[in-house]
Amino acid sequence: MQTAPKTPRIKFAVRVLAVTLCLTIGLSGVVIPARAIDNPFPGIATILAGEGIASNIGTVPWPPPDCCKITGLYFEKRTDVNIESTALGRMTFTEELDLSNPLTIAFLQDLGNKMQMSNGLIALDASTSAEFRAHGATLVMYGIPPGRTIADITVSADDGTIIPTADVVTGFTQDPVTNNVSFNAAHFTKFEINTTRTGFQIFLPLVIR
Repeated sequence: MQTAPKTPRIKFAVRVLAVTLCLTIGLSGVVIPARAIDNPFPGIATILAGEGIASNIGTVPWPPPDCCKITGLYFEKRTDVNIESTALGRMTFTEELDLSNPLTIAFLQDLGNKMQMSNGLIALDASTSAEFRAHGATLVMYGIPPGRTIADITVSADDGTIIPTADVVTGFTQDPVTNNVSFNAAHFTKFEINTTRTGFQIFLPLVIR
């Protein structure tokens, strides 16, 4: 009886499992030949590109044990992954990340389900990744109407609870030419910006007759 061919995700999951075992054995002191371990990061880059996410994850150094650390890792959601001008949002990690933990590799494989980016919204569920929970990032929202301030940002937890913006967000700026909004997030949760408020508000005096 013939068996059905493995899908790319199944094949990739098998490779991640192999890497997990090799990393675990390697950390125990057993030397594993580099050629015996597949580099998982180009495969992750391919999966994310298929979900509209551009990234430099494929450039993570390999092989173990002296590998997997990267500074400036970014993920950018686009409506067309091949066209930079279609970008909706971007997160960039300015601190060095160590991606060698097998659980981190598995988290990255499923990043498309963990991350949300649309016009005026960026969210990341980092609850299952110790590495990503421990680091904030610089976030960029593209094509936002002019006249936004930090007061237009709403920060909410996974359960919908509103978090004081000043506790999480710093360095808010809006580019006067592109209108792109950028800010630093101390940790990950859900960030939304008011895109419906007009840039200018006029308050008329109340006259009591």
